[in-house]
This record gives sequence, structure tokens and C-alpha cells, in this order.
Amino acid sequence: MIDIANPIHSVAELEAVQLFACAENALSVALYHLRQPSANVPGAARKAVQALAALNKLRGLPLCLEPSRSAMGN
Repeated sequence: MIDIANPIHSVAELEAVQLFACAENALSVALYHLRQPSANVPGAARKAVQALAALNKLRGLPLCLEPSRSAMGN
């Protein structure tokens, strides 16, 4: 049974994973736009800006580098 009162991951950790995935996806789409024969440069630039924005938000998150006690099972 899942213990809702003591979550394994904090909201900041989950937000960090989501922002990283958003940045990775945006860069993937930017590369897709550039690899097309028509080379959609404006579309690729927009996606690159989205990726940079996600990375900038990720940099501003207060993350703990040590694992939490609940994640370690203590």
C-alpha cells in the first residue's frame, strides 16, 4: 500500500524531472525541424528557446543533493 502521508519524492524533485524532460523533448523537436529538407529554422529556434527556458527554471529549483530519509527507507 502506498503511504500518501510520506511521499518518496519531494515536489521539487518531481518538478526537476519534468523540467528536464521538457528541455530534452524541446531540443529533440528542434533537431527534427533542422533535419527536414526545408530546414524549419524559425521552428527550431522557438523550440531551442523553450529548452533554454526549461533549463533556466531547472537551475532555479532548490534541490537537495542528498537522498531523503523516506527514500532510503529510514
